[in-house]
Amino acid sequence: MPRLFSTSFKADNYRSGLFWSIGRVIGPLFGGLLGKESWRWAFYINLLVCGAFAPVYLFILPSLPSKSKTALHARLQHFDSLGAGLCICTIITVFTSINSGGTRFPWGSPTMIGICSLAITFLTLFSAQQIFCFRTTAEDRIFPVNMMFNRNVLLIFTIGSASSIAAFVPANFISLYFQFTRGDSALDAALRLLPMIIAMSAVMPLSGYLMPKIGRLKWWPIAGTSIALPGFVYMGKIKKLSKNCPGAISNLK
Repeated sequence: MPRLFSTSFKADNYRSGLFWSIGRVIGPLFGGLLGKESWRWAFYINLLVCGAFAPVYLFILPSLPSKSKTALHARLQHFDSLGAGLCICTIITVFTSINSGGTRFPWGSPTMIGICSLAITFLTLFSAQQIFCFRTTAEDRIFPVNMMFNRNVLLIFTIGSASSIAAFVPANFISLYFQFTRGDSALDAALRLLPMIIAMSAVMPLSGYLMPKIGRLKWWPIAGTSIALPGFVYMGKIKKLSKNCPGAISNLK
């Protein structure tokens, strides 16, 4: 068994799978227990964790020396402040439109049309500023545009996005499904989620162990997609008043 704090690639596979598994199993249960008291504890817990580990960050972790010998004010002159501002505005408006559309405001409402218009405007301005290097240079711009034309980078991004969707969307959807359709508490929904989480927690370290031994890395995403796709198709067939769901939501629009 590799050491937990080794820097080898093989150890990284074990370590990432191990800590992800522990957090994914304990997290929903712990969150369900906190939710029984007050939903505000979902935010208070961050303050407690940060306060507990602040001494570690401040006094135990070593400070890394700066690799740049350039003075701070000189580096700030090369900072792409316009690109950073446009990027922040784009992220805020895009996520606001995603979170508010169809929930707080109807998609066709003037408010949502305005938010979506702002998101498209900021995204267009940010893209144009980065492509044409307005008030910045190709070396200093905040987003490496040439990365978008790298086939390997795009492929890795696509596979990573698909893996994240396959892992997190079902976990969040199933938990909410049981809470809204069966009247489960957050803790009960987390307990129902345990079989899937435990299976994922077992498969992730196992795949990290087998991939270097078996090789054929191109076939792993295809095999994973083939396994996950039937489950997604079945989830997509859940109806608002499905016969297989006695407590199905009846007031969804």
